[in-house]
Amino acid sequence: MITSVCFNKDFRCFKEGETFEFRPLTLLVGDQGVGKSSLIQCIRDRIRYKDRGCGKTITAETDRQTQTLAFDFEKDSSRVKQRIECAQDIHVLFSSHGEVVNATINAVMKNDIPHTTFIMDEPDMALSIRSIVTLCELFTKMLDEGHQIITSVHNPLLIQSFAECFNLGIKEWQTPSVFFQYMGVCDNVLLKC
Repeated sequence: MITSVCFNKDFRCFKEGETFEFRPLTLLVGDQGVGKSSLIQCIRDRIRYKDRGCGKTITAETDRQTQTLAFDFEKDSSRVKQRIECAQDIHVLFSSHGEVVNATINAVMKNDIPHTTFIMDEPDMALSIRSIVTLCELFTKMLDEGHQIITSVHNPLLIQSFAECFNLGIKEWQTPSVFFQYMGVCDNVLLKC
């Protein structure tokens, strides 16, 4: 599991020496522009490039051997890239975003790799309510099987489905209720699972 990352140099809204600690489920929340996707990008780059170029931006600490998988469902989606390499990609082009997200996570989960850290940028983007509920169920299953999830999210239903989230705007852990109050939203108007 990735336990923390430390910035080795200034990067966008992050300062050299700034450290973030991660839990089995880290929902990165906050307003636009607070660095959710930037933090995810730094972790992804560290995985991909290790000690080359942008991989030097952060140092990551782990508590055990961890397989790490990173997804940016907006940038990495075959639907967005519009490229057809095989019959499966043709199916993906005609699937909804929610179908692609759920199918991708389910396919990875079938491989039964222990101690996998899933790093995802906005898997809840443009999902229907039913797809959000399915994503919540998948997250719960992943956590029950010992996996770690680090993800940036915006959907209130997804946020309130778990006990805590990390408000990157003020860099502290909060309950969903406190986060919604911080954002000026009354949480009693939200759907309850």
